[in-house]
Amino acid sequence: MPSPPAGQVTLVFTDLQGSTELWERLGTAFQPILERHHAILRERLAARSGYEVKTEGDAFMVAFGLASDALAFALETQEALHAEMWPTETGPLLVRMGIHTGEPLCITDSATGRADYYGPAVNRAARIAGAAHGGQVLLSRVAWELAAASRSTAVGVSLGEHRLKGLERPEQLWQALPPSLSTRTFPPPKTVSARATNLPSPATSFVGREREIRELTALLCDPATRLLTLTGPGGTGKTRLSLRVAAELLDRFEGGVWFADLSEAKSAADIAEAVARPLGIPLADRSAPEERVATALAFRKPLLLILDNFEQVVACARETIGRWRDAAPEIRFLVTSRSLLGLAGEQEFEVPPLGVPSGHSASGQTSRLESFDGVRLFLERARESDPKFRPDSEQIPAVAELCLRLEGIPLAIELAAARLKVLKPTEMLARLDQRFQVLRSTRRDLPPRQQTLLGAVAWSYDLLAPWEKSAFHQACVFRGGFRLEDAEAVLSLPPDAPDGITAIQTLREKSFLRTTETPLGTRFGMYVTLREFGMARWAEQASAADQHALGHRHATRTVTSFPQPWERADGIVSQEDLDRLQAEEENLRAAGEWAAAAGETELACRAAVCLAPLLQLRGPVHGLRELLERAIATPGVREGKFQLQARHVLAVESGRIGDPGRAAELFREVEERAGPVGLPLLRLWAALGRHQFLRVPTGAPEAIAELREIAAAFRASGKPSGEVAAQVYLAARILQTDIPAALEVLNQAETLALRSPDPSAVLPVILERARVLELRGQFQAALDDLNRAEAVLRSRREKHRLATCLLARGRVMQLAGLSDRDYSTFAEAAQIWREAGAKADLAEALGAWGSLALMHRDMEPAARLLEESARLAGESGNSELSSKSLNALGLLRARTSDLAGAERILTESARASMAAGLHFRAAQANMFLADAWGAAGEWARALPPAEEAFRLYEAIGATSCLPPARISRGLVRLEVGRAAECAADQTEALRELEALGQGGFEIAIRGRIFLGRALAATGDFDGARRLLDRTREETAETVRNHPQLGGPLMEELKKLEAAVGRSAC
Repeated sequence: MPSPPAGQVTLVFTDLQGSTELWERLGTAFQPILERHHAILRERLAARSGYEVKTEGDAFMVAFGLASDALAFALETQEALHAEMWPTETGPLLVRMGIHTGEPLCITDSATGRADYYGPAVNRAARIAGAAHGGQVLLSRVAWELAAASRSTAVGVSLGEHRLKGLERPEQLWQALPPSLSTRTFPPPKTVSARATNLPSPATSFVGREREIRELTALLCDPATRLLTLTGPGGTGKTRLSLRVAAELLDRFEGGVWFADLSEAKSAADIAEAVARPLGIPLADRSAPEERVATALAFRKPLLLILDNFEQVVACARETIGRWRDAAPEIRFLVTSRSLLGLAGEQEFEVPPLGVPSGHSASGQTSRLESFDGVRLFLERARESDPKFRPDSEQIPAVAELCLRLEGIPLAIELAAARLKVLKPTEMLARLDQRFQVLRSTRRDLPPRQQTLLGAVAWSYDLLAPWEKSAFHQACVFRGGFRLEDAEAVLSLPPDAPDGITAIQTLREKSFLRTTETPLGTRFGMYVTLREFGMARWAEQASAADQHALGHRHATRTVTSFPQPWERADGIVSQEDLDRLQAEEENLRAAGEWAAAAGETELACRAAVCLAPLLQLRGPVHGLRELLERAIATPGVREGKFQLQARHVLAVESGRIGDPGRAAELFREVEERAGPVGLPLLRLWAALGRHQFLRVPTGAPEAIAELREIAAAFRASGKPSGEVAAQVYLAARILQTDIPAALEVLNQAETLALRSPDPSAVLPVILERARVLELRGQFQAALDDLNRAEAVLRSRREKHRLATCLLARGRVMQLAGLSDRDYSTFAEAAQIWREAGAKADLAEALGAWGSLALMHRDMEPAARLLEESARLAGESGNSELSSKSLNALGLLRARTSDLAGAERILTESARASMAAGLHFRAAQANMFLADAWGAAGEWARALPPAEEAFRLYEAIGATSCLPPARISRGLVRLEVGRAAECAADQTEALRELEALGQGGFEIAIRGRIFLGRALAATGDFDGARRLLDRTREETAETVRNHPQLGGPLMEELKKLEAAVGRSAC
């Protein structure tokens, strides 16, 4: 199949005339006839190297790189269809065809690999096909002109200019037929040219808004809709949308579709004159113009009247539209206005911004980014401005980010595209803090208010009353939206203003505010462009005292809306709390930044502390650490409770991003100072946090004793969440030396956590217990826990603990043999941690990902991931994680034949792990070292670490690690001449693997091969042969399903074959 053409593409739409009637009449007998129709089209398509985009029933959409090929395809297909001997029941099949050339957006579906096309060129080609009759080929003017190479084989006739349904610009249509069919005659094209209208033909194409067009068309076709007002601030595309919808409805209104521009109107008489002019209504008599129009409309057939730019004459709405509706009930009014008209029966349609990528997806795949309407508009206008513009894969993400920053406002996007001649997208992004200077057009055919973004905003602003301007200025203090009650508390309006509710409603009705319905209630929001304009005007007009007072009211209202952590009854942050914090994140950050700059240290600290649950549970909060540092750096702030809480949050954040020294220092300071200022619970939390960075062995008795004391103190304070957290920390300390004891502690913690009404209270227990169950080999129990946790975490949108859950589940599924080379779970976890800037957690995710890649012999990604993991683990200051990462890195060195590097890394890791009380990691390092020596044939040197690894695993109760440790030790014993001991090791290991449900795993196959060799070495050749037969089949199956594991297994199998073969000698 040929590749889909890109750039300038000629599209052909085909449709079989009368197919519905044929299906109804012939039923299934029509199926082979339709299949022959399809075959003919596909034969001609292949002959002309066309690309089949899609079929829907009997209709085809195909694409060509050259217009001449498209025309040749159409002509040859018409001849082939005519020459075919069709059954008598159908007669000749007549296919209509439409051809148009343009530059549609081509997007390839990643799942199917099929390309599809989008944009105005596609719509125009489809409409041209819809205007044709069966057996007729219609082309647009541009397609006809570009098809010069095939015109000599066609009989072409110009059909004149036609207005096509749903398209704003008329199209000159050409008819083309092969000479052999040139005697065919057709009725006029099925267009809407006969309808009366004065709709202007826009100079540029219309992009997107398919959903809005469908909704508006349905509304205007509903008899109940007599007055529909499109609202929105300047630049949102109200006029273009109204014209596009009007073009869709040209054939619906017997009296026509009419457009009146009111941008220069100042009075009711001006409105009437603007309407009378296109409708041909004389205004010469003495009656008022609006009365004359009312009289004339009463005798008109049903029509649609579009009144554009009504906002500056809203006061005249009752005496014009109101009067005309009464006089002419059949007339429909479609109004564009930045303000509602305030008439009974008025329906509002708030024009939304164009679709743009969300913040985290603006750097995604090029084809996906180009599917957003905002990005498509930019690319369309860029090509119109510079036909040579072809963005590459690096520019598209910048364009997407630009459209996101411009909030999908069409005027802003078009003005940005016009700047491409002097600024690249990345350069525009760097200048967006000066958007009013950057976003200007040099076009002379635009009204002044559309030549600059500033002009568009100023036009609406100048129509506001003084008190409305004051309300608008003050509403700009909010970030990310606000609730009505917040505005009532923050706004301080002049004496002549109405109440706060009315003020907010007025700004909403005049398109300075938007409303969004959320699960937490109605929120009001504002475009950044409007807010920046309003803040600039406020800074110019308000006194310094008024500006300070507004900032203080906003900051105070924002931070006092949330309880502080020590004020919560149980210490649990509910999902509703998190959702409210998420909604107010930008307000809290703005309040904190203002307070820090104004020297209002307590307010700055309170704002930062409010944001802490978001940081810890749902992801990074931009600028929070910097805000915390600024707040606590102010002289004389160490004594207050809010400042100490801020220090505690900063300690947690410092540990998360890999600054353990700073974290430990801050935890100590908070622990020392919290008691004297009346915050005993904060002292306990700080003591608990400090335990992450204690420089003592993991199982040190003094550390364990202190954690038990902290748990008891939380219990005495009636804070079960604190007691649960302390027990989880305690289990983590015990885990490295006594796994069963750690599991007992966690089971006790679960009992306590389940008493809480909050389902999230048990999450810390589940996530820690999954590690223990994994080491115990209880994989299904671990998965049950993790699946249960994941459901809660996703519902709460907790990114951080979700990543921990995903990481644990990936490891368990890998060990349980339930996933094969599936890196997606680890990749998702790593992405969350990378975005959060959490070094330790990212190191763990990368380590697990790299270990899986190493197991599957994907050496290049394994090396990259494990190297980064080891570096980040070292920077994190977490000794357990450092040992874990070093062990994986040492195994990588061994697998890549760097024995010296493996020995150095693993020996040091084993020593450091034992010194830190990390017995599990010490066992792991010894086992990897034994494998490395064995791979080098140094079996005598492999025996001590193999023995030590098994001893440590057995001592701490690491059930799932015992079988591979036995198998490894048994192989070493075999190679040093202790075959009987090897046989005992392999037999016990295989029994344990069967108990764990891993009897068919690759590790079990190895165990059987080693057992066979041991039996042969001790003279039991019959037993060895039975194992050889079994492992041959198992190895063959493994090689088929996992080719990357085949090589090493085959090498081991050859050794068993050799051992059995010696028995025949």
